[in-house]
Amino acid sequence: MFTDNYIRQQKASLDYFKNAAKNLQELNKELKEDNDKWEEKNNEYLRKNK
Repeated sequence: MFTDNYIRQQKASLDYFKNAAKNLQELNKELKEDNDKWEEKNNEYLRKNK
């Protein structure tokens, strides 16, 4: 019984961290896309205002 609960807790913990890692990867992707858009707009602005 103790072993079953321990395994269940470890699995829940692993699932939590896997989900956190997945969410961080998605957030990183979104931030990179936002940064790329900002950089593109900034470059356009700099070209126009030389």
